[in-house]
Amino acid sequence: MRVLLVNTYDRRGGAARAALRLHKGLRRAGVDSLFAVQCREGDTEGVIGRGGYPGRLLSSLRARLDRLPLKRGAEGRGEGFSPGWLPLGGLPRLVRRVRPDLVHLHWVTDGLLRVEELADLDVPVVWSLHDMWPFTGGCHYSGDCARYRGRCGRCPLLGSDAERDLSRVGHDRKRIACRGVGDGRLVVVGLSRWIAGEAAGSTLFGGVPIRNLPNPIDTDRFCPESRAEARRRLGLGEEGPLLLFGAMNPAEDARKGAALLEEALRHLERSSRHRPALLIVGDTGGRPFPRFDWPLAWRGHVGGDETLRLLYAAADVTVVPSLQENLSNMIMESLACGTPVVAFDTGGNPDMIEHRANGYLARPRESADLATGIGWVLESVGSGELSGCARRVVEERFSEAVVIPRYIELYRQVLAGEVAALPGEPK
Repeated sequence: MRVLLVNTYDRRGGAARAALRLHKGLRRAGVDSLFAVQCREGDTEGVIGRGGYPGRLLSSLRARLDRLPLKRGAEGRGEGFSPGWLPLGGLPRLVRRVRPDLVHLHWVTDGLLRVEELADLDVPVVWSLHDMWPFTGGCHYSGDCARYRGRCGRCPLLGSDAERDLSRVGHDRKRIACRGVGDGRLVVVGLSRWIAGEAAGSTLFGGVPIRNLPNPIDTDRFCPESRAEARRRLGLGEEGPLLLFGAMNPAEDARKGAALLEEALRHLERSSRHRPALLIVGDTGGRPFPRFDWPLAWRGHVGGDETLRLLYAAADVTVVPSLQENLSNMIMESLACGTPVVAFDTGGNPDMIEHRANGYLARPRESADLATGIGWVLESVGSGELSGCARRVVEERFSEAVVIPRYIELYRQVLAGEVAALPGEPK
């Protein structure tokens, strides 16, 4: 079986890291997996795409060109919106050249895929939902908007009052493109139960077979480490509790909940004896964070899995205050390393966090309850029960040994034409 995974990047962003893990796991299981990207930054075997400076330049240019429709009039806002209109991405030509049995799409924006090209792929297509973009008119996360359950239009992200705005045009284009794929040749994978349900309730994917399958994680690579040893290797102080928070551009992306974390730490200061140092990983977007007196350390962008593993192991608790989240790599990685997680009870977070067993699920958008969760974990973490449960949940639900065979079986069913939804899953 030859499978072609497709993602815009192989290293940049959560979807890239998740898709690359799937690619590696499939190859270890004996599947002839290839991984096509627009910009190749690593040297993993089986990854196809332009690397080095030419690859980065072309990818950056295509991403900018794909955003050109957002520059007009009221549609000049559009952060978190991808039109997906740019032609000549080359995927149909690549499919004809490498001749896979099926194509598995992942995160394909920033100029990689023009949605009309779906109909030109002459093999079955599996599409993993890393965010909501595949079934909306262009937004990656809809926030409080549910217009994707109709035909989009009047998009709040674009600041548009027009029914036939860029989101309506994008939604109509996707509807026509999905019809062109043909019956039984498109199967959608919702990485979390939440996003699988949202896709099932959408106009675009309401009649498409949908499976709920998570990303796999290499539990040999992400595994527990002595907290003292991890802190020593990272050059962190061994005394006092440490809270880990990270995201790409958390200071600029309101969805990542940095403002609510700031509020939660203020609540914690007033209501708890704990005052954990805050360790931030990822690009802060140039904005000072947080904006008040609090023990703080920045680590910036972290590229290697080993450094990430040590950061999780060094922390007493990881906090993920996102307002909307699908299946967070950070939550899964932290739990795999035995570090409990505090997050809001939203999106795919309940798929991984068992409330008061391996972490804490706070009431959505309530910073005071987020603070309660942080305090509760810091009071409870010393027993070792939280850490043991955190690791056990990942091993039982998300390890390669559990998840990779499920993907192989899904591919077999797709190729055999057995694409009816499993009992209890969205149709």
